Parts: sequence; C-alpha cells; structure tokens
Amino acid sequence: MVDVVLIHPPSILDPKIAATNFLSAPLVHYGYGMLYLGSFLIENGYSVKVWNIPELYQWGYGEEVISRSTFDDLHGGPPILFGIELNWMHQSRGAIELAERLRKIYPETPIFIGGVHASLFARQIISEYSDRITGVLRGEAELPFLDIAARLEDGKSIDGVSGLTWVEGRKVVENPITRILEDIDEATQYSPKKLGINNTLVVPAVNIVRGPCSMQCIYCIGPRIHRLFGRKRMTCHSPEWIVNQVSILIQEGFSRLFFQDYFWCSGRRRLLSIAKALQRERVNEELTYFNITSAPGFLDREVLEELSRAGVDNVDYGIESGSDRVLKLVRRNTTSSQITDAVKDTAGRGIIPNTFWMVGFPSETEEDVMETARLLKKTVELGGVPRWVTPLVVVPRTELYDEPERFGVRLLTKSFKDYMSFSDTAHNPNAWYPKLVTHETEHLKVQQI
Repeated sequence: MVDVVLIHPPSILDPKIAATNFLSAPLVHYGYGMLYLGSFLIENGYSVKVWNIPELYQWGYGEEVISRSTFDDLHGGPPILFGIELNWMHQSRGAIELAERLRKIYPETPIFIGGVHASLFARQIISEYSDRITGVLRGEAELPFLDIAARLEDGKSIDGVSGLTWVEGRKVVENPITRILEDIDEATQYSPKKLGINNTLVVPAVNIVRGPCSMQCIYCIGPRIHRLFGRKRMTCHSPEWIVNQVSILIQEGFSRLFFQDYFWCSGRRRLLSIAKALQRERVNEELTYFNITSAPGFLDREVLEELSRAGVDNVDYGIESGSDRVLKLVRRNTTSSQITDAVKDTAGRGIIPNTFWMVGFPSETEEDVMETARLLKKTVELGGVPRWVTPLVVVPRTELYDEPERFGVRLLTKSFKDYMSFSDTAHNPNAWYPKLVTHETEHLKVQQI
C-alpha cells in the first residue's frame, strides 16, 4: 500500500474547462518542492506516489480518474495522507476542488496543502476550506511533512508541527516555523522513476538555492522569503549535490533541464564552481536543452563562457522595464545599459538570451512604456528573443502588495478567492485579459495596462 500520495492539481477540476484555460498548458510541470518532498519521504522509509492530474488530462483521462476505485486499484487502499501542491495562483481553484473531491472519496484521510501560494494565503485557505483541508504547510515542507506522517501513523495529534496552519476546535492556529533543513544537501535528490513520473511531457527543474533573493524588488516575494518561510539567508547546494541531481535526471532519460531559482545571485565564485562541476561530468553531451534564469548584470563574460561549456544554451532574463527611472523606483538594481550588455554578451557566447518584460509598474507613464518598447527592439537587434510582455501581477505579501498606497497603486486583487481568476480565465487568442490585471496606477488604468 502507498503511504503518501502527492498530487499536482489542474487549474480547475473539470478537464473540458481546464483545456480552454489560458494558463493550463504550463501546469503540466511540477513544482520541484513536491518532488524533493516525495524523495525525502521515500528516503525516510515511506512509500510515495506522485499524481500529475494535468498530465492525465492531456493523456485523455477525465475526472473519473480521481475515484476510489482508481486509488484502491493502484495503491491498495487509502494512504496515510494526501498532499496537494499549490505553488502558483493559477492552481488555486483546482487545488481546492481536488481537496473537495478527495474528502468525499476518503472522508477519514487527512489532506494537506503546501507550496508558495498556499503559504501566502494559509490563514484564508484554512478559514474557508477546513471542511476539506486538514492543514496548510507554510514554507519548506520536508521535516514538517515527515513529522505529520509519523504522527498520523502512530495515531498522535498534529499539534505543534512546524509551519502548520490548521483548525483546533473552532480556532485557526498558525504554528511558527521552527524546523528546516539547516544543511540543504540533506535534501534527497529526486528520482522521477522512483516517484512514478514519466519523461514524456515534463521538463524537470533542479533546486540550486533556498532562502531570500539578494535583490530587493518591491514586486517580488523573493526578498521576503526569510519573513514568511523561516530561512533567514540564501543557502546554496554544493556543486556535488547539484551534479548528482542532474546525473540522476540524465540517467532516467531526461535531456531537457531547467535551473529556475535565484542561483544567479549566489555569487560569481559559486556560479563558476557549478559550471566547472557540470563540465567535468560532460552533461553538455547529454542535454538537448538547458535553460537557466537570471537578472541582467549577474552573468559576466567569463561566467557565460563557462556556463556555455557546461551545456547552457538559453537564459531567461527578467528585464521588466526599459525605463531606468522605473527600474530604480521598483529597486530592480539594473540599468538599460546593463540589459543591452547582458543580451549582447549572452548571444556572443552562443547562448540564446530570452527576454521577459512587464508593464503596469508604480508611477509608470505611457512614455515609460514606450521606452520599454524601444529597448525591447534594441535587444532583438542584439540577438535577444522576447518571450512575452505581461502586466505586472501584484503578488501577495510583497512590499508592493502590503503598502500599495505608498507606491500610488490601487489593488484590485487582494484575497485568495480574488486570485482564483487566474484559474478561471479562458484562453484568448488576442491575449486580452483585463480581468487578470491586479491593480491600477496613478497613470495607467486597467485597459491601458
């Protein structure tokens, strides 16, 4: 029998509606936090199965796949507990509807939700949905989830579990975060094979760092992670741990790879050591696609050269705005000249510089937006590939979200239920999504943004 079932939810439970939602397609990719959690539980003696509901939908299954007969046939009966991933806001309705379905099928089996978006709205979620959700785990979940599994197995209370938000009697209790892996190399590298994941649709991501980003952008949750999730400073995995994780993925048939966290601001020396370690293992001979992310100004020519030799063939640059005034105001700590240098240097080393842009920043004017358009054009001339221009999404618990008046912003999206619009909105071929604009500024209203 499987002890723990971890589930990656769809944007919305109805597969016909989910197929038309504009953010359904990327949802086939797991958040790596759940994969590391599953592998950590396996390492500690639990049997674990990971379910990817969006992928099952893409294979032609319907809602009937989430049934007692399916679970019992595959797993030999109910697990000790279910864990549902809620990393991104566009999973929000699907995660809640999935919990409701599981509660009807297995009324006695505890159901826990975790991930970034769940952590940001833990109190609201448990206050509204305690009839179907046992608790929300905030922040890094390995040690708390292991603690919960052991307690449930022994018939003990979950009272006092680190980072748990739950209902005791009629009162919402938010336990402080007291337990994280101090040495993050103690986290178990994940094996898709052991977790029952195929390599057909999923491009795996590798965790490199944990803790707060060194930048202080007012619209990003990165610099505030230490306040919310318990880890006070950025910590990086050793090059050996990273290489072992990459090697596992290659051995199991994956040839496409992402490094998608803040590792680019972990320091030049560390970036070079990671690149050299990957070169020694010749991972470039096995990979057909190797993507990393960065802000402009952190990858100099030598670092780019070494990353290229390690197999990196494209970089996602969060450029955001072409206006130096706006970049300074939102504390992006980069300039238009650094942006053009980064694009030119990256393309010059045979690496594709993908660029990502936003509009709707505080105090941004139409002239600032035109500066963004001009810089975007210039980066294309230098070899950049613009991937998308989106409205700025004001993310919960960021400085901009917590102090909108200070930055001249009026929030339109505030609560957990408000952000469910990212689950509900249908794909529009014209990319016109006014209902997903989270705010207005003193110069730009919803339609303009």
